[in-house]
Amino acid sequence: MTPDPATTEIGVKRALAGIALVGAVVVLASLAMEGSEAALSAFAGAGLAVANLWVLGRLVRGFFGGSGPRAPWGLVALVKSGLLFVGAYALFRAGVMPLYLALGYASLPVGVVLCHLRLLPESTGGSESA
Repeated sequence: MTPDPATTEIGVKRALAGIALVGAVVVLASLAMEGSEAALSAFAGAGLAVANLWVLGRLVRGFFGGSGPRAPWGLVALVKSGLLFVGAYALFRAGVMPLYLALGYASLPVGVVLCHLRLLPESTGGSESA
């Protein structure tokens, strides 16, 4: 049984919104605790988290969408992973604060869990069945 694409798209959009919301909280907390350099590092980590889930959502849709060959999506997955590591390395070389980069990136699992547990507000972009 394949998942309904519309329901899956709503779930991914909610998760992206949740990650962005948690990331914003982390950025503001970083700004209050350590200043602008920490906030920029947390912002970079949260940006990586949002971009990572967005690309992952596209990959899943490509793999399980049922239309077209699946081989190019495997290459996209490999490139996504490589770009994630290269991007993190470039950020480290640029002098971001690693702890706050990691805290920003931690908005990915925290945001997904909070959305799954329905602890974040419903999105206004559409209705979702409970």
